[in-house]
Amino acid sequence: MNRIVKYVQKQKQPVERRVKMSKQQVFKPDYKFLERLYWVRNRSHREFNILKDIRAYLDKLEVKYESDEYGQLYSIIPNTPLLSCHTDSVGTTQLEELFYDKNKRIYWGEENLGCDDKNGIFLVTQLLRLYKGKVSFIFSTAEEVGGNVHALLDDIGEDVEKCLYG
Repeated sequence: MNRIVKYVQKQKQPVERRVKMSKQQVFKPDYKFLERLYWVRNRSHREFNILKDIRAYLDKLEVKYESDEYGQLYSIIPNTPLLSCHTDSVGTTQLEELFYDKNKRIYWGEENLGCDDKNGIFLVTQLLRLYKGKVSFIFSTAEEVGGNVHALLDDIGEDVEKCLYG
């Protein structure tokens, strides 16, 4: 018999080892939300559906936010990092098929996924899940065609300057 077996045999009760894990260690991204975003059509100036989904997700997370006349969603909290992404895509065709490779952990699709904006939305929302109330954010509209964020920044620019970085 080797020493390991003898040691195990001497144990009357299993040793309980509790390891305290941080929120970041147990965090699991909400990939269902990402998949939902990929299916939403979001051409510039026609971002109603994706904004509706983002608002619903923020409401579910109980994240406070405001909206401007262009539908841009934002929350500026002084002395916090500022996260920003846009909600529109340049593609004009609707996604027809979505694929996921479990080994490579990547998505791809037929037609336009709108990955730069939708992945940005996904990342910001997932960071809001982790750091609710500890980060500022802006979901801007019509970025692909010149954007509306300038109008928002004209209104809230002084508050944005109080953010740590962005």
